[in-house]
Amino acid sequence: MYVQLIKDVALLVALTSLHSMLARLRRKGEIWPRLASGLLFGGVAVIGMALPFQYQPGIIYDGRSIILALAGLFGGAITTAVSIVAAGTYRALLGGVGVWAGLASIVVPALVGLVFRRACEGKPENLGILPLYGLGLAAHLLMLACQLLLPWPTGLAVIGRIWVPVMLIFPLATLLTGLLLQAEGRRAGAEAARWESEDRFKHVFESANVGKSITLPTGEINVNKAFCDLLGYTEEELRNRKWQELTPAEDVAGLQRLLDPLLRGEKESARFDKRYLHKNRDIIWCDVSVAMRRDAQGRPLHFITTVVDITASKRAEEESRSLAARNFALLGAIPDIVMEVDRDRKYRWANPAGLEFFGEQVIGREAADFFVGQQDTYSRVERLFGGDEQTIYLESWQRRRDGQKRLLAWWCRALRDSSGKVTGALSTARDITESRKAEEDLAVSEANLFSLIASTDDIVVSRDREGRVVAFNEAFASIVWSMFGAEARPGLQTTDFLSEPEKSRWDGLLAKVLSGEDHHEEFSWQVEGRTRHFELALTPIRAGGQIIGTAEYTRDITERRRTEEQLRQSQKMETVGRLAGGVAHDFNNMLQVISSYVELSLQKAEAGSTLEKYLREVRRAAQRSADLVGQLLAFARRQTVSPRVVDLNEVVSATRKMIQRLIGEDIDLAWVSGRELWKVKIDPTQVDQLLANLAVNARDAIGGVGRLTVETGNFISDQEYCAAHPGFAPGQYVRLAVSDDGRGMDKETMGHLFEPFFTTKGQGKGTGLGLATVYGIVKQNRGFIDVHSQPGQGSTFTVYLPRASEPEVVAEEEAETAALRGGTETVLVMEDEAEIRKLAGESLESLGYRVLTASSPQEAIRNVAEHDGPLHLVITDVVMPQMNGRQLFERLAPMRPGLRCLYISGYTADVIADRGVLKEGTRFLGKPFTLDALARKVREVLDQAQGDPPLNP
Repeated sequence: MYVQLIKDVALLVALTSLHSMLARLRRKGEIWPRLASGLLFGGVAVIGMALPFQYQPGIIYDGRSIILALAGLFGGAITTAVSIVAAGTYRALLGGVGVWAGLASIVVPALVGLVFRRACEGKPENLGILPLYGLGLAAHLLMLACQLLLPWPTGLAVIGRIWVPVMLIFPLATLLTGLLLQAEGRRAGAEAARWESEDRFKHVFESANVGKSITLPTGEINVNKAFCDLLGYTEEELRNRKWQELTPAEDVAGLQRLLDPLLRGEKESARFDKRYLHKNRDIIWCDVSVAMRRDAQGRPLHFITTVVDITASKRAEEESRSLAARNFALLGAIPDIVMEVDRDRKYRWANPAGLEFFGEQVIGREAADFFVGQQDTYSRVERLFGGDEQTIYLESWQRRRDGQKRLLAWWCRALRDSSGKVTGALSTARDITESRKAEEDLAVSEANLFSLIASTDDIVVSRDREGRVVAFNEAFASIVWSMFGAEARPGLQTTDFLSEPEKSRWDGLLAKVLSGEDHHEEFSWQVEGRTRHFELALTPIRAGGQIIGTAEYTRDITERRRTEEQLRQSQKMETVGRLAGGVAHDFNNMLQVISSYVELSLQKAEAGSTLEKYLREVRRAAQRSADLVGQLLAFARRQTVSPRVVDLNEVVSATRKMIQRLIGEDIDLAWVSGRELWKVKIDPTQVDQLLANLAVNARDAIGGVGRLTVETGNFISDQEYCAAHPGFAPGQYVRLAVSDDGRGMDKETMGHLFEPFFTTKGQGKGTGLGLATVYGIVKQNRGFIDVHSQPGQGSTFTVYLPRASEPEVVAEEEAETAALRGGTETVLVMEDEAEIRKLAGESLESLGYRVLTASSPQEAIRNVAEHDGPLHLVITDVVMPQMNGRQLFERLAPMRPGLRCLYISGYTADVIADRGVLKEGTRFLGKPFTLDALARKVREVLDQAQGDPPLNP
């Protein structure tokens, strides 16, 4: 549970970061950020539920109560409702006995959060530590109470187990996450205030009644209306003009010398009187204040110039005072902080913004009283008070009236009396704390976003309202080149490459998205000669409450479609295989009875009689039925096999004559053997089955004269090959390919190729089990099969068998006993089919054995326990009700040391075989078997060397 709590804390930190991004996007009156916040809270709660601490099936615990309580406190009603729906829906889908308690653990903390929000009047950022901690306590006390909705007494057990970590950690996690959300909320508000402040600055610049200009180092000026009015020009006439053009030629060199120290960084500002040329060629005298703005590296950006017409002031002091009064009025009206200090560095005047920031007590206080930490502010303004500088810029950390540390950007200008003596300074300041942090965060965020978009293989592109490309990633450029042969660039209209119907449809989709709707769809397109499938998502891009374009996200899902189709086919084949195996098992039991009674009847029928003839025909029919069942079991991968390490070249070479007989003389058989072929582990008879079925399939596809090629070779499957061939696994394989030049197959036929009973042959010309048998054999040996075919171009079936990791062992031939031998040992026959049990018992008794029988495992155990004499062998079916054959033998072996076991079954089960492959040392007799075969197998098991250990199943 504590590990889960750590995961939940990580989710809460991620929630805080994402919620702060949404808070920056929120505008007054808009509902979508609240919906997005609701989805964010709900989504994080869903992630927490997807990685829960599970008390028992259906009862899970995670941090959703923390998330929902904070959603109620910080999100409000809409956000809370959306998060409840999202989290509640997912919890309902999880189901289980704890679903109602789980839903209550979502709703109740959310309602607690809403109550606390109402109590703080919708301002959660004002809550202190104790109220936030109280929220955590209240929400989780009620969450614990919700566990009483669990079935009795599970609820009390759950509360007893979780209440300590929940009440110790969850309220603290609620408190810490709430504090983070408070901080992010304040930061987002401050950033909005910064933008508003900049808007005010622009307004002041444009509406100022004195000339204002932003002048580039090269001389171009950007002026306000007052500047234009001062010189009698319109804004259009002064656009892109240089200040040198508005200055008498004889003054330009001297003014340039005044500006050079600012450009070199020797001075931050300058103030001087300057003559301008009016449009009517009159001379206008102006008081010019110039401050140099630099970037973070100290490079000059532009001059901020204030131009004041002092023509009249030179004629009359009274008009000069009037102008000064108007300037003070302007300073009092602007939103930035404006402060005046005397030569003793004491504040003697402040505008409303300054009083709001520092408080009313600032007047008469020394400026240093409000510094935070050691600063060199005084040394930097010394040149201003000494008369060396007219204007300076500096940044200083200041203590606000509420005690917070804030970064202010100051523009300070010296104040002089009528004699030119510096009497103090007038300074304007702007709080740039949040803007500086926002700039840093934005730079990091943009870098991360651009890296993420550039690294994805999915197509990402944004467009403007006219559908023109604005930004895109490399995947978009690649697909545009592949589909249209065009180079991706900003301003590209991809609709220019579409046909008229496609263009109309695309224009309709863009119109829908530009109206505010999202759009999702899947579509197909021909790319480089083949069909590819895509998943498209279109969403509107909003800025300032307006939709300015569309964002397009497209993913290539061709391989996913292909993999899903192969998975469906594999699941279908597996289902049919299980059905075939089950039917074959039951059918084998019936064939066993038929074969046994026919065998007994043949022993009593008169040689050469009609009855003997009829019985032999019945036996042949039973054998053909057994072969058909064997094919079903091969497909189902449940036939009994004895694999060994073999050289595939030797096995294939030995079957060439058999293959030639199957395909006939009209078809040429080519054999291409691979050199230094790796060994494989497989039952050689299965290789014969593979080749026989593939050869017959090829013969029927050729339908006359043609060519059949059998080829072997080594093959290494790597990760790249497996990625292009879903279902394959990396490794070393031996390849067996059978190719024909027959009529080939279409995609529809290939889709059903390995299904049992599917055939393209006429009525009575095929069972449809040949290729199904091939498929089962390949899968049973952990291999793969690949088919390539096109109509009219023949077919190639390629089988990949894993390379053997053990050395080749030369198989010893088992000599069959010429005559049946009986014995006097005691044998237990355990078989739930009454007829098979009866026939086996009578046959063994006729050979001298003492036979005990049982129809169920419990009866077998009871009979052995009650039997006083020795017991040498137990013959048992594999698949039985209540317990299987292996479990029965494990119960009987301790009761009779040295006891041996012989398994019989219609198919091999997991207790004795792995995918139908017998484990070493297992004695097995597959149904249907002859009574002679049973007698030989019993004798073989009993005749093991006296010192040999009993065979384990």
